[in-house]
Amino acid sequence: MDDTMLAFMVFAASRPEVLEQVQALTEAEALEAGEALPDLRETMAVQILTAEAKAQRKTLATLVEVILGKVVIEPDTATNPGASSLEK
Repeated sequence: MDDTMLAFMVFAASRPEVLEQVQALTEAEALEAGEALPDLRETMAVQILTAEAKAQRKTLATLVEVILGKVVIEPDTATNPGASSLEK
């Protein structure tokens, strides 16, 4: 499972109607769309997250990082530029 799908599961955990919408997709709808059911569900999940990102004025990648709690840790060179990595 990639980060986007993991983020969707976290996102959908607090929005059961969103999860129900994706789970309601059927094989017939997938066949009509020309995709396998898991692929169609993934596409729909990405579209839902993309719409949420747009509503929050974020990129999809940023929203995924926010949902998953990922933080980019910058080196702490400004506070103690002479310290070695073990001393920080």
